[in-house]
Order: sequence, then structure tokens, then C-alpha cells
Amino acid sequence: MKRVLMLRFLFVLLLAMLMGCSETSTEPEDEEPVTVASEEAKLIAMCLSDSLGPPAALSLRVENDLVKIRDCYGSTYQVVDAVRFTTPWEPSAIMIKFDEATAQLVLQGDYHAWDGLNEELGIAEIEEELLSSIGIATVHFEGIINPRRVVGVYASLPGVERVDPNYRVGDWSCIYPRLVEDQITYLFREGWGDCPAGCTYDRYWYFVFVEGQPTLIGVWCPHEAPWVPGWWGEAWQNRELYWSWQVPLRHARPRSSAGGTSAKPGGSG
Repeated sequence: MKRVLMLRFLFVLLLAMLMGCSETSTEPEDEEPVTVASEEAKLIAMCLSDSLGPPAALSLRVENDLVKIRDCYGSTYQVVDAVRFTTPWEPSAIMIKFDEATAQLVLQGDYHAWDGLNEELGIAEIEEELLSSIGIATVHFEGIINPRRVVGVYASLPGVERVDPNYRVGDWSCIYPRLVEDQITYLFREGWGDCPAGCTYDRYWYFVFVEGQPTLIGVWCPHEAPWVPGWWGEAWQNRELYWSWQVPLRHARPRSSAGGTSAKPGGSG
């Protein structure tokens, strides 16, 4: 009899675990969705849409997804609450390499080929400290702008030898989102160790949404459990997509979040 009761208890416990966060969350079911997107959500939306600026509707969707994941799982896995999305480059910035003669024109204020683009996109600051030595100016834009979308047009200007996003160095804890058809999945990564941090060890949490609720598919720490879980083949695509965002779109005209040609993107969402 005791064995039967124990089996029933284990069955109920397992069922409760499988039902996921929607049954254990302390959030009221009729809680209003978030109506203001954070900068984190805007950056994710911009990367997922590959647009010049963050689309408002997608930014809000991502914001509500992240709030649900962190509310449901943050107390159990504190790193899920702590890890934030970081782009593989500095947002709203590009590095322009001029030839020697053109770099001198820029320093003297006599280079005007980029005036129209600078006005169109909105310039917050131009760093010229490296112009005299190696011919590089770092341009910072106003608001939130996808550097992948502007490198191509700046590279076509006279006297410009190369344009790149301002890349980050190393690896780091991050969130890797992926939009497939109408579904967004989220791979959270905690990284630590070396280069300068985050390159040696890592631990992953993979989330999907089922009927509007976040579901944790699995947790994996490769150096502790070297066998690969079945869901990893799908989750790894999130990380691969993230690193593909390093590649500049050199032949693309700046495209607004609405899908048209360029316009100053606001930081609002």
C-alpha cells in the first residue's frame, strides 16, 4: 500500500513539473501586458527583424516574453533573471576607415560627401582621435540604429576604404533569440572564464512558448554533462543566428523598421 501511495505521489509531482510555469506562477492570469519596451527588447527586435531601427510591435512582444520568462523562472534560476541581451557590436555606431588624404579633409572639416547621410540618420557624435594616426573615425548615431544597415552606404562614399560595426571582443553571457515563422524561442547562456570572460565555460537554458506561456525545454552545462541533449540541435541554431549578426550588410540601403527606405529611427517603442 505504501508503495502504491509513493508511486501516486511521484506521478502527481512529475505531472506538476511538466505543466510548467503557468501552474506555479504567482502572477494573476489577467495581468495586463507590458506596454513600454525596454532597450533590451528593442535591440532584440531590431536584430530579429534586421531593420534599421526597432519595430514597435515586435519590441513589445519581446518585452512581454522576457518578463514572463523571468517572472516564471527567475527565482529558480537566478541567472535567467540576471542575464541580459548584448549585441555583438556597439549599437548605433560604425567605424569608418578613410584614405590618408580624405582623413585630413575630415579633420579640417572640409569633407562633405557624408553630410546628407549624417543628416538623414542623425549623428550624436563623431570620434576623430584616430583620424590623424590611422584614418579611422567612429560615428555614433542618435537613437537605436542597426550598424549592419548603414555600413554599405557609408562604404560607397569617396575616400572611404572600409566601414565596419564597432565589434565587441570575446564572448559573454547573453540571450540568443530566434524568430521562426511566428514563433520566438530564447536560449539563455551563462558564460565564464577567459577572453576576458565567457569563453571557457557555459550553461544554457532553452525556452519556447506554448499557448502564450514560457516553457523550459532543458538546461545543459557541457563541461558538467558532456552528452548532448536532444533539444540542443534546435537550440544551437539560436546561437548561430546571433553570430551571423556580426556580418555587415554591405550592399543594403538603410531600411526602416516599417520596411521602407531610411529614416531617423526613434528610440521609442
